Amino acid sequence: MTLAETGHLRTDTEYIRIFGEILYSILTKVNSIEEDFARKLYNILAVGYRPQSSHHKEADELITHLSELESTEQIPLLSHPAKYYNEVISGCVIFDDMTTRLCPVTNVKLKLTHVELKHTSFDRAKQKELYSDVLDLSEKLYARSPEFKPSDGVERASNELKKFTKWLQSNKHYTAIVGELTISIYTVLDTINGECSHISSFPLKMVKSLESDGERPLVILPHKYSKPGFLIASRLKNKGNIFFVPPRCEDDLYCITALLIIQCEAQHSNNQLAKRPYLITNDRLYDHSSNLKQKAFFRKLYQCHAVRYRLNALPDDEDCIEVQYMPAEFLHQIQVNVCPKPRNQCKELVMKWAGRVWHFPVKGWPANKRFLIGYPENDC
Repeated sequence: MTLAETGHLRTDTEYIRIFGEILYSILTKVNSIEEDFARKLYNILAVGYRPQSSHHKEADELITHLSELESTEQIPLLSHPAKYYNEVISGCVIFDDMTTRLCPVTNVKLKLTHVELKHTSFDRAKQKELYSDVLDLSEKLYARSPEFKPSDGVERASNELKKFTKWLQSNKHYTAIVGELTISIYTVLDTINGECSHISSFPLKMVKSLESDGERPLVILPHKYSKPGFLIASRLKNKGNIFFVPPRCEDDLYCITALLIIQCEAQHSNNQLAKRPYLITNDRLYDHSSNLKQKAFFRKLYQCHAVRYRLNALPDDEDCIEVQYMPAEFLHQIQVNVCPKPRNQCKELVMKWAGRVWHFPVKGWPANKRFLIGYPENDC
């Protein structure tokens, strides 16, 4: 607050840089902040950008909406776009649409998932424990299968998962995993001509939409889809985008394994996309997570990487089908994003706001509500 009261935040770029570093340090240490702390940050900006004299007319225009709050006073709710191109912004915002994830004030788009988990030795140990959990659970579920043959031995399930692990380790280019539930509900076998009906083109559209975003999707399907007649499955196989789970094995566990292995392998590479692989599914996987010892760590992985989807057109309107993606859970994570300056923007025209934006989850607030700090930057 001392820096703010002296007016350095408004005039000294070095102090502005220091304040920015403070915000970044918060981001790296916690996932959310207390409301009292959010109010303190708001007051720092309110005091720091308060006009020092009548000569600071421009400063008056920048922050007229910021005034110091009392200890019990509510942080103002912002719902309209920033008014001035060089305005310092602070307040709380509500995200009404998880699909767009657009901030109503700055128009920045929240990231779909965490960009990258901090791979500490603790996280790596938890990854190994979760992988061991999945192997054990695969044997238990395999033994419960109606088609289970005691002569096979339950270890067949875990051995098949280990083979899949080695296969993934030799195919390190995948960055997104698409599960069976996502595909099968749109895959309809036409009994008349033995081929999939037009509705099943949706899986291909999903793969193409991911590829157009620079992703390398891997579709994981149960063994039944490898049979002749499933035309879409054969097309995906020709593209190298598919893996068929062995008979009587649980496909969801292969999705979880793929998420773990792709992420672990990416820690030793420069593939930034693989460090935050997407798990495309509308299944929250609660039935499996309840049987894992590492429940909390698995939910953390799920929240960081799972992505839900929906269609913006009915399947019978095939040409208009477009896949939309959204977070499986609204991310409880501090994010910093850049709102870029529109191209060909010049000062003679009405300038649009551009800068660096922090969105802070606040403890006790609804999942779609964030505390906002926005700094204008001409170089964005």
